[in-house]
Amino acid sequence: MMNRLDDHDILADCLEDAKWGSSSYHMAIMEAANEPVRNTLLQLHNDELMLQKNIFEMMHQRGLYPVEPAARTATQQQTQTAFRQDQGYQPYGATGYANPQGTHQSMYQANQGPQQNMNPNANMGNQQQS
Repeated sequence: MMNRLDDHDILADCLEDAKWGSSSYHMAIMEAANEPVRNTLLQLHNDELMLQKNIFEMMHQRGLYPVEPAARTATQQQTQTAFRQDQGYQPYGATGYANPQGTHQSMYQANQGPQQNMNPNANMGNQQQS
């Protein structure tokens, strides 16, 4: 006897696929260096988010994805917590460390030890000519 998938199984699978697709587009957007490609990925990501929303609403309306309403106090607490976390946010690379000479350097530089001049032409004047 062959087992058949019911509506819940089919929609749950579609919802998982939409979540996976959204995550994949999100990563691709963050790594896109070409603006037209990035814009295309943004549009595809938005389409995937709308698809996910539609699948969720269909499941919820059919009672296949029950959601309890959030209590007002719980929602306010989560909002306040998120706001407090945003207050401490600094853009990537904005934090740094002072080295013993008092100059500012990034965490990456601080962990690398003494810095070498990475310019290949920097020491050309110091080379002896044969």
